[in-house]
Amino acid sequence: MGENLNQKSRKFRSKDEILDLIGQQQQSGLSVKAFCKSNSLSESSFYNWVRRYKSDDAKPEGSFAAVHVQPVQSGALFAEIRGIKIYQPVSAGFLKELAS
Repeated sequence: MGENLNQKSRKFRSKDEILDLIGQQQQSGLSVKAFCKSNSLSESSFYNWVRRYKSDDAKPEGSFAAVHVQPVQSGALFAEIRGIKIYQPVSAGFLKELAS
């Protein structure tokens, strides 16, 4: 059984190596095609890396957005409905009754 010399050897890269290559391409000003050719990379692999790893940086950890709640300061206006000013938190039902 002979070895196929025409077959390209595969090099497995870590996530850090892949992110470094993506960054190098972006900073190089080269097209993806030119960058991949000069670095002996497969274009399809490069695009897969971008899709897989670069999008990880943009995603938040969970599926919910962070919400920052600030307490109402005493004397601060909570709501105003038809000229009625309310300075303390009230239920949504109470506000609904005022609005109707």
